[in-house]
Amino acid sequence: MNRNRLNLILLAAVLVLGVVAFLQPGLEEEKPAKPALTTLDPERIQRIEIQRPRQDSIVLRRQGDQWQLRLDERWLPANAWRIRQLLELARSPSETRFPAPAELAQYGLAEPRISLRLDTVTLLFGDSEPLTHRRYVRLDDTIHLIDDRHYIHLVAADTDYLRPAPLPAQTRIEALELPDGQRLQRDEDGNWQLQPPRDISQDRINRLLDQWRQAQAMQVSRHSPGKDRIRLQLDDGRWLGFDQTEAEGEWLLIRNDLGLAYHFPPDTRQRLTRLDDDDA
Repeated sequence: MNRNRLNLILLAAVLVLGVVAFLQPGLEEEKPAKPALTTLDPERIQRIEIQRPRQDSIVLRRQGDQWQLRLDERWLPANAWRIRQLLELARSPSETRFPAPAELAQYGLAEPRISLRLDTVTLLFGDSEPLTHRRYVRLDDTIHLIDDRHYIHLVAADTDYLRPAPLPAQTRIEALELPDGQRLQRDEDGNWQLQPPRDISQDRINRLLDQWRQAQAMQVSRHSPGKDRIRLQLDDGRWLGFDQTEAEGEWLLIRNDLGLAYHFPPDTRQRLTRLDDDDA
């Protein structure tokens, strides 16, 4: 092969590689990130307040690394997943922004649907834009368009912000009284004693108690307190009383001291209230 022909082949190879590199998607220049809706650091936000027309405000506060919801003048453990959705709003990308005009009705901001206050920053939520379905949000004198995926949490009921577990977090159960009259009590050696006595293994008892510790309701709602059909003692000495009922295909476990019902699938009732060996 003569030198000229070799040079032509090498030149062709270089040109092919150049075209491939130019067209390769992974080498495209990255677009600059959209600015965030606010400059807040979600990990430093201490208080959240949601205001909606003709509804009570939803107020949440950070206590250490936990969040609490103010419900009927009590502070109760909050749903960490829902709180995270609200905190993420602070850094939601502003897809478009423009100065707020004098006429705000066309954006649904003359009378905002929702006001969200994150510490000292207030976000006002209006309509969604019909083409992109992004939400108009006013911050000070600027209107932003943001992704609408968080809005569903802003319109949720106040009880939807409660932690969906009927027992306090990281608690230890010391005694359990079931509706059929059976009673479990931990003895001085940490073993479980059943009254009236039955031949039930410790493993089976532990599975029942694990079901209680891990129980997560589909929904929480207000409910009138009832009779203590189930009683449970915690390691701090407190006794919690529960009623139970069925409604619309769900099993409701009612925590009487809070006046709250925890909604579960119907088969949860057997898992939390029966000690039969065949329903492990």
